[in-house]
Amino acid sequence: MERLELQLSPIAETVYRQLGWTPARDVDPTVHLEHIVEATYPLFPLAEAFLRQFGGLTTLGSHNRFIFADQVFEHHGIPYRLWRMFENFIPAYSQHADYEAAPYWLNHPLIVDYGRLICPIGSYDVGSTIFLTSDGWIMTGQFYNMRWGGLADVAKSALKIWGTTPSEGLNALAEYAVLFDNVAKE
Repeated sequence: MERLELQLSPIAETVYRQLGWTPARDVDPTVHLEHIVEATYPLFPLAEAFLRQFGGLTTLGSHNRFIFADQVFEHHGIPYRLWRMFENFIPAYSQHADYEAAPYWLNHPLIVDYGRLICPIGSYDVGSTIFLTSDGWIMTGQFYNMRWGGLADVAKSALKIWGTTPSEGLNALAEYAVLFDNVAKE
């Protein structure tokens, strides 16, 4: 069984620990893997390893604009708060990552042209799916022009690369939620 080796930044480690992650976390990923297969995505060892450590973690229970109300953290002596990012690592909750959307992502040039495998591992922000590739890239994907028709009418599917390793991707996703502001000083 593949093990996920991470090098998280101090900020990312703070974020994910607040969600319940620890380096020793080892949950049964079966429910998440079943959804991935049901949605017609391929499974690969890195996806299972990722979901063993992160599967089920979520900020969705937070109803405050900040992920952890009244919590101020410090980075190099600078106070910060964590802005609400609507992140979860529950593939079944992913936006547009079901069997209808799978062909768009599986056949995206960034995937096909480089011989990658891709599967959803969660959601980010309001309308993006978090994807993991078999070579470790973390990306978010989003469809554009949805309001003018159904999925079949969508010509624009875009992927954003957050990192070319799980560590880089997780760091970037977490650090995007950091808000250095005057309120954090109070």
